Amino acid sequence: MRLMRGLVGVVLVTACVAALSGCSRANAGSATEDDFAQFMADTDGVTDTGGFVSNNLPFLGSGDLEVELDATRDEQVLEQAVQRATEFDVPAGVTLYTLGVRVTSPGDGAEGEPRPGILIENLWGTPPGDLAARAAVLSRLDGLIDYSETLDDAHGHDADARTIRALIDSASGDVCEHLTSIAEAAHVSEDEIVASASSGSPMRCG
Repeated sequence: MRLMRGLVGVVLVTACVAALSGCSRANAGSATEDDFAQFMADTDGVTDTGGFVSNNLPFLGSGDLEVELDATRDEQVLEQAVQRATEFDVPAGVTLYTLGVRVTSPGDGAEGEPRPGILIENLWGTPPGDLAARAAVLSRLDGLIDYSETLDDAHGHDADARTIRALIDSASGDVCEHLTSIAEAAHVSEDEIVASASSGSPMRCG
């Protein structure tokens, strides 16, 4: 009888070890971030990956991923890099809402910190189109400190509702002329952009 109990105990312990062997994936969100970084490693035109995918419950996660591009590379190379990012195989149990495409502009911002540069969000699972090319062109514009396109309702899978913001350097010339250039490069109308000047002065254009 004691032998039988001992065997049962061994079987139970073995079963527990087998069940826990996949616990490295229990933090599904963190594992997804790591998987994405490995998936994009050595991709031409990509300088970094990021984002945040939460570990909602064991083996479950949700959040957003980002890819950072080298604006000095050819636009076709950057578009191919973003296309590859969209082909990432999302693990079971994980929900992704957006793919953020970021291009960090050269130079320093306030207090010596790197400028945020360009960030454009794309609803996960939708074609990126010319997103990478637009981001690269925007990153090279004179007078543009910061530009972002963020989705207002990514959780509701609304790809059209978005907020566009631009911070323009007041010391670099006519801010309204810069706004026109930004709108043309972004393929949006000036009215769609919530623009502000670095001086804090109100912008009155149009």
